[in-house]
Amino acid sequence: MSKRAHKGTPLWAMWLIVVCTFLIAAGQTLMKLRVTHAATTGATWAALFIDPLLLLAFFLYAVAAVLMVLALKHGELSVLYPIVSLGFIWVTLTSIILLNEQLTMLDLGGIVCIMAGVSVIGHKGRNGGRR
Repeated sequence: MSKRAHKGTPLWAMWLIVVCTFLIAAGQTLMKLRVTHAATTGATWAALFIDPLLLLAFFLYAVAAVLMVLALKHGELSVLYPIVSLGFIWVTLTSIILLNEQLTMLDLGGIVCIMAGVSVIGHKGRNGGRR
């Protein structure tokens, strides 16, 4: 297997972006959990911004940003950035599991479209852009 998934884009850079999507989704979910908790307990903004789990969410975002810069340094933006859309899937799943949110048919259709789009980009990468 080639080390490059797409002309100019190493496979590891694509996987690094996937890792970023997990980190960002975890950070977003933690943010939602903490601000919801703060709203129900009447916590002040000052207390919220020293909340360890909210700080962890910010840290996850920072790590994702550094990893994304590393991936973008070695790969094509047009290949890597669409992979970021996987984060919508992870956030939807964690929202259902941890926040008891409901999945609608429209949500499900959106997830299918995202997966199809990322698959097309991955397939394009394996072919080197050939049809």
